Amino acid sequence: VADALLADARARGSVVGFVNGIGTRALVSLRLGALADAEADARAAVALTREHGIFLVEPFVVAYLASVLLERGELAEAEALVDEVTVPDAFRSLPCWPTLLEARARVQLARGARARAIGIWTEVGETWDLSQVCNPNVTSWRSELALLLAEHDPAGARSLVERDLALARRAGSCRAVGIALRAKGLLAGGEAGLEDLAAAASALERSPAVLEHARALTDLGAALRRSNRRAEARGPLGRARELAYGCGALVLTERAEAELRAAGARPRRFALSGADALTASEQRVVRLAASGLSNREIAQQLFVTVNTVESHLRHGYLKLGVHSRAELPTALSEQLAEPG
Repeated sequence: VADALLADARARGSVVGFVNGIGTRALVSLRLGALADAEADARAAVALTREHGIFLVEPFVVAYLASVLLERGELAEAEALVDEVTVPDAFRSLPCWPTLLEARARVQLARGARARAIGIWTEVGETWDLSQVCNPNVTSWRSELALLLAEHDPAGARSLVERDLALARRAGSCRAVGIALRAKGLLAGGEAGLEDLAAAASALERSPAVLEHARALTDLGAALRRSNRRAEARGPLGRARELAYGCGALVLTERAEAELRAAGARPRRFALSGADALTASEQRVVRLAASGLSNREIAQQLFVTVNTVESHLRHGYLKLGVHSRAELPTALSEQLAEPG
């Protein structure tokens, strides 16, 4: 759908249509855990909304970009982004406002400002409720707020999660069910918590939400390790580390690795260079460049900006150890050859 929006926008020369298309695709990539793709589209969308004054779209794409940056551990940039966006009071009943607030709440939690994060999440919930938006696959505010309330209001936290889980099951979304079950398991602790965390990982494995799956596996493995079941913990933790690294989620990768080492494992190092280090986006751009397409032609084919293409090519050159397009065909034939 996002690609169809982009094709239509290009055909009509519509900047608003293009921004909506790449903004939608940024959200899709974020939900899939394709953080490099999400960042590229969100950065382009943020730049265009500001250049053309598309202020009702800006809070959405800024929130998406900030979410990516938080997964990478780039807290300062994420905080600066969400703090500089303003939404007039007259538009704070629209979805752009709670979407931006969710990103602000996550930034505050990453900063360690727990009380401030609780206050923002509470406003998020009130705003979505006033808008009559209750689908937890649109917003998981109940589960996120519940985890922050666990210490001082355990009954209220459990109530929020049970509501989220019931709504998720009604919606029939494996992603939403998995997120709610993960929160329920973290609140419960003990054997009951382990069962819920395992169920969360199972539900998320059936969804395309790879990053959320990695998050649930990390929590499951950590809970198993704390229960002195270290050997059993290594499986989910190893899988979580692989998935998180593949998404480009550096914060979660480091957490899963720390838990894995605490469980007695010695995880292998990930490739930092060569073909194995290329992200999906980098590999796609590099292949098209090797085929003879110009940066502008690649941008048009992939519906991205020329700046995005140039960024992926720079990273691709570094990882493949080449300095020009002319070297790409040889590097790819050597490093990306088909098995057998």
